[in-house]
Amino acid sequence: MSSLLVCDDEKWIREGIAGAIDWASLGIDTILTARDGLGAVEMVREKKPDIVITDIKMPNFSGLEMIEAVRETVDPRRIIVISGFSDFEYARTALKLGVSDYLLKPVNEDALREAVEKCLDAVREDESILRRFRSAGLDRLTLWLKHIDAQPPDRDILLSGFGIDTEETPFVRAGICRRPDCSSREFSPETMMTGAVEGSRTRYLLFQPSATEYACLFFKARQGAHDAPRASALMSGVFRGNLPEMTEAASFTGEGGWTRFEDGWLSYNQAETALLYNLVYAKQHTFIYDELCGRREKPLAADFRSVKPVVLLANRRFAGYRAWVEEIFGIINGGAEQINPRDLIAFFSSLVSGIGRVWELEDGELRVIRDEIETAWRQEDLHKKLVLLPERLPPERQVGVKRNFLQALDYIEKHYSRPLTMAGTARALRLNASYFSKMFGECAGESFLKYLTRRRMEKAKVLLRESSEKIYEISEKVGYADYRVFSKNFREYAGICPAGFRNRVV
Repeated sequence: MSSLLVCDDEKWIREGIAGAIDWASLGIDTILTARDGLGAVEMVREKKPDIVITDIKMPNFSGLEMIEAVRETVDPRRIIVISGFSDFEYARTALKLGVSDYLLKPVNEDALREAVEKCLDAVREDESILRRFRSAGLDRLTLWLKHIDAQPPDRDILLSGFGIDTEETPFVRAGICRRPDCSSREFSPETMMTGAVEGSRTRYLLFQPSATEYACLFFKARQGAHDAPRASALMSGVFRGNLPEMTEAASFTGEGGWTRFEDGWLSYNQAETALLYNLVYAKQHTFIYDELCGRREKPLAADFRSVKPVVLLANRRFAGYRAWVEEIFGIINGGAEQINPRDLIAFFSSLVSGIGRVWELEDGELRVIRDEIETAWRQEDLHKKLVLLPERLPPERQVGVKRNFLQALDYIEKHYSRPLTMAGTARALRLNASYFSKMFGECAGESFLKYLTRRRMEKAKVLLRESSEKIYEISEKVGYADYRVFSKNFREYAGICPAGFRNRVV
C-alpha cells in the first residue's frame, strides 16, 4: 500500500481532495495533509509519502520552493501540482522540476485520478528497481561477508540501496542470530531493515542470509576501544526489537569485533567463529568474539582418542559407546575454558572417518554423516548426532576389525608430527613389517604412506586455516623437516600450494 500527502493552504481544498476519491481502491491507505510548504517539507522528511499533491501559491513557502526542498526524498515524477492560476510561467517552472502533472483548479475528479494513477506507476517502477537493486546488493554483500568473493559491495550500492554511507561510517561490526528450527518469518530483500540505533549515531542493516540465520551490520564513524559490552547490548536490542520470534531463550547470537568496512568479512567470520563456542558453553546464548579470543586453550586431552569408540562400535557394544559419548561431553562441560570448538569438530569428524573405514561405508553415506558433524554449532545437536550414530550403521554388515589396525591408527595419530615410517611403526607395535604392511592395506583400503600423507595434509589444512603460523612451521608440525617436500605433497593432495590455500580460505 502507498501513502499520499495533500498540501494546500485552504482547508476546504485539502479536505475535498482527501475525500474526492476512494483512495483505497487505488492501493493508497494513508492520506496526510499539510497547510503550507514548510509543513509539507517536514511531513515529507518524517513520513516519506509516496505521492505529493501540492498547491503552487502558498504563504511564506511556495509549492515550487517545497518541491525543490524535497526532491531528494520524493521523486518529482510522484508530485502533482495544482493551481488556480493559469500563468504559463508557473506551469513551465513546475514541469522543468520534472513533476508528473500540472492541474488547474477546480480539479476534475477524473483528471486527478488519472494523474495519481500515473504517479502510482512511477512508484511501482521505482519499487521494482529498488527491489532488484537491493536483492543484487544483498547477494553481493552476503557473498563478500562469507568470503566467497573478495570485493566488497560498491559504496553507491550501500548508499542508494540501504542508506549506508561508508565514508561517513567507515567502521563495521557484524552479528549473527540463529535459531535451531526454521523461522516462520518471511524475510526478503523487500523487507530487510535499515535504521539508526536509538540514542546513537550508529546505523544498522538487518537481513537474512538463510532460513535459520539473521545478520546485522553496525556502521559507525569511530571505532570504540572498550565498547564491546555496550555494542553487544545495542545489537541484541536490534535483533530482539525487530525479530520478536528470535527471543533470547530460543536463539543464539555471535558477534565479531569492529573493523574497517573493507575488512567487514573478517568481523562476520569472527561472529561465525564465536557461535561455535556453543559447542563448549552449552547454556550460553550470546558469544562475543573479543571476549573469547583471549581464552587460554589447550590441545584436546588424551581422552579424545578415536580407537576406543571405534572398537566399541565394531563389537556392537553400543551401550558402552554411548557411555563413552557421555564421558566425553562431561569432560567438555567440565573444562570448556580450555577447549577450542574447532578442535572438537575436527576430532569427531576424524572419528566418523575412522568408523566409515571400519564399516566400509560408501562415500555418499560417510559424507552425509561427516557433514552433519562438521556443520554442527550447538552442543545439543552434536551430542544427539553422536548418540544416534550407531543407528546409522548398516545392521546387517559384518565388521571384522583387527586390533593391530586400531593400534596403528592410534600410533599414527599420536606421532604423525614426527618422522614416521611403516617399518618404524611396525617395530613400535612389535609386528612383522611384511604382515603389518599387508594388514594395514587390507583394513585401511590404502597404503600406510598414503594414509599418513592424507592425515598430515588434513592437519595442515586446519593449521593453514586456523593459525597464523608461518608455512615452514606448519610443515614441521605435520612431520616434514623439508619445507619443499611438504609443499610438493600438499600441492599434489590439495591441487594448490599451501600459501594459495591459505589466501583462498582466510
